[in-house]
Parts: sequence; structure tokens; C-alpha cells
Amino acid sequence: MSMSQSREDYVKFIYEHAGDESISNKTIAEGLEVSPASVSEMINKLAKKGLVINERYRGSALTPKGHLMAQEMVRKHEIWEYFLQNRLGYTKEEVHEFAEVLEHVTPKDLADRLAIYIEYPEEQVNRMSLEKTIYIGQLFSFYKALLTEKQQDMLSFYYEEDLSLSEIAEHFDISRQGVHDNIKRGEKSLLEYEKTLRLNEKREERMQLLNTLSELLTYKEAHSVIEKLIQIED
Repeated sequence: MSMSQSREDYVKFIYEHAGDESISNKTIAEGLEVSPASVSEMINKLAKKGLVINERYRGSALTPKGHLMAQEMVRKHEIWEYFLQNRLGYTKEEVHEFAEVLEHVTPKDLADRLAIYIEYPEEQVNRMSLEKTIYIGQLFSFYKALLTEKQQDMLSFYYEEDLSLSEIAEHFDISRQGVHDNIKRGEKSLLEYEKTLRLNEKREERMQLLNTLSELLTYKEAHSVIEKLIQIED
């Protein structure tokens, strides 16, 4: 099992067995049938990647980034199960094991194309839209201090108390459009901050790759390889 696959298994397990709550290392060890020492080591790695938050005596909980990874893994798994069962004729009992393997080696672009090809049920698309809303709500709970006081209040009513735009507008005695604009600006700030965190992580990964390549190539050659990778990614 590769390191990335193992990491994904941990994130997915926490997501499926704890959701938004914390989970103990003991529960993870028993569920994944690994040693407590292995769990501690992996949790530390996941925390450094920004995928979990680990608190002493409380256990580990997924960050918004961890939730997004887990949701994408579940989505890939379900798409493969649907494809194998409805297009290739495998039984419901057979598809799970295959999907467990395929979900780890499927790029998001391939999953999206496969979903279109098999005409993945519309309710699943609606569910992913709901999960995006949940994701922004999770970002808000982690990074609300970045927002203005008014944005914090409005997003709190919208995401945490599930009030409608009209109800929030009445509370603040402003127009519904005014509430909508404030919420959208707040959401944009949260998503841009999360994007900055991802870019910083990508820069760190590129520097690690550059250092590794420099041991095999000249620094100039290694830097050239990195530049080509950046062009491909962009």
C-alpha cells in the first residue's frame, strides 16, 4: 500500500466513523486493524498536511481540507460501484472491493468524465452541491476570524442556524440583496484563504521535489524540470 493510499484510508475512515466529531486513536487502530503506534505516526503526518486537527484527550477531527478529500474519495468509490454494477454486471457484493482499490488511483478529472459517461444519477450531483455548501460552512467554523463582524454574524445565521436570506435581512433591517452580497463576499474570503493554504502547500512540495532532483541532476536541470511541471499544472 502506498503512503498516499494509506493516508486516504485514514481520512476516509475518520470521515465515515466520526463525521464532524473527534475520534480516538484506539478506535482508528481497531477499525483499520493497525497498531496504535502506526496510528499516532499517521495522525501526525495528516496534521502536518492540514488534513486533521489532533487535540490531546479529545482525539482527531478532520479539517475542511480533510473533509473535502474524504468526500471526493467517497464520490469516486460510489461512481465506480455504480459503473461496475450497472454497466459491467458485477453483483452488489463484488463491486465494493474493486471500488476500494480504484478510488485511490482515479484522478478527479477521470471521475468527472466517468460520471458523465455513465449518466450518474442526478440526486448524486445534488448531493455534491450540498457537500460544497457543507464545506463552506466548515471553512467558516475554522476561519471566521478572517471576516468582518457583520459577515461573521450573517454567515453564522446562514450556516449555523440555517436561517433564510429573508429572515437574516429582517434581523439586520437591510435588503435581501444586501445580505446575499455580504454572505458571498464572506464566502469568497474563506475560499481564497483556503486556496492560499493549498498554494503554500504546493510550493513546499515543489521545494522538496527540487531538493530531491538536485541530488540526481544539476540544480539548473532540476529547476527546469520543476518549471515544466508548473506549466503542465497551470
